[in-house]
Amino acid sequence: SYYGQHVDERVKPQNPALVAKAIAPDYAVGPHTASLGLVFADGKTLAAPFNEGLFIGQHGSWN
Repeated sequence: SYYGQHVDERVKPQNPALVAKAIAPDYAVGPHTASLGLVFADGKTLAAPFNEGLFIGQHGSWN
């Protein structure tokens, strides 16, 4: 399955137990991108709202 419990009919054999356990992502990075790195904010360097959370370094295509 993908994005939660959306069944991908191309997968054979199907496994309903795994589909039932699948969860949707908290954040989707979108198509035509590649995540190159992750950095957690330390809470001191940047001002709010960027002082807490996760930064994702990405590159992507122009189309």
